[in-house]
Amino acid sequence: EGVVGLTDDWQLTVTRAGMWVGPRGGPALSARRVDPGGPVIELGVPGELLDASLWPVLSNVLESLAPDLRGRTTLHVHGAARDGGR
Repeated sequence: EGVVGLTDDWQLTVTRAGMWVGPRGGPALSARRVDPGGPVIELGVPGELLDASLWPVLSNVLESLAPDLRGRTTLHVHGAARDGGR
């Protein structure tokens, strides 16, 4: 149904505008409109902390995209990094 488990903790859900990467079983953010310039990757859930284990998962997702597509991808981070985003 458009959901792929990435690790025990993280999943990827295909959305109209691109994809959402967040905690397994979490509510996918899917209301964003399609951007003709490229896909959108939504990260996390508003108000929740993003565990450091997300960053290698995100790296793998981005590396799996074709270089041209990766260059046109927009990231929207909804959670807060535990380390302040360092």
